[in-house]
Amino acid sequence: MTDFDQVEHTFFVQPIVDIDTGSTLRYELLLRERCAAGWRLPSSFGLSFSDVRRLMWQALASLELKRLTLNVTVAQFVDARFIDQLVTLRENTPLLDCLHVELAALPDIAAMQRTARVLNSVGIRVTVDDVGAANLTEDVEDFFPYLHDIKYAMQNVRVPGNHADVEAQVGYWKRLADEYGLGFTLTGIESHADVDVANQLGITTGQGFYYGRPVLPGRMF
Repeated sequence: MTDFDQVEHTFFVQPIVDIDTGSTLRYELLLRERCAAGWRLPSSFGLSFSDVRRLMWQALASLELKRLTLNVTVAQFVDARFIDQLVTLRENTPLLDCLHVELAALPDIAAMQRTARVLNSVGIRVTVDDVGAANLTEDVEDFFPYLHDIKYAMQNVRVPGNHADVEAQVGYWKRLADEYGLGFTLTGIESHADVDVANQLGITTGQGFYYGRPVLPGRMF
């Protein structure tokens, strides 16, 4: 058993919301590990599927809304056994109303085609996070036909007093998403000013501290 296997892990959750109504659309699962001071970001995100399944079930038991986004690593995404087990979980978990898998980095295009096809066959949707920063236009646009959503972070463009530039850059990615028929989530929303940017650009899905910080599922109610 490795040191990683001996560390206690859990999923925190953060709401992804309808900006127009403030209602929660689904919860993103965010991995944390136990340390002396409490919970922190993990030293590694490479959980086994059995651990992912156990932690998902723990989160589902505490959530009234059974709609989730699961972050996966590229190694997990291209692992056929991991994906097959995730498909089986989705098929055998009727209480799970909706499941997205989210990537912060991109596999090769052949792996995306192959895995997205398998996931989409059971209604699991694929999201790419941090477009425009970690995932630049020339890298990510070829992947758009296999995606359901993209996410853009306000942190990439938040410069005090420079709203025109913010709106231009966020608007570019929103228009690109619309062109490909993709969902678009503006993340890193921290203030009413950020909400105003979203409203001006017709963005209806958001995430960030303005709507809720990551918390343990059992502490939400």
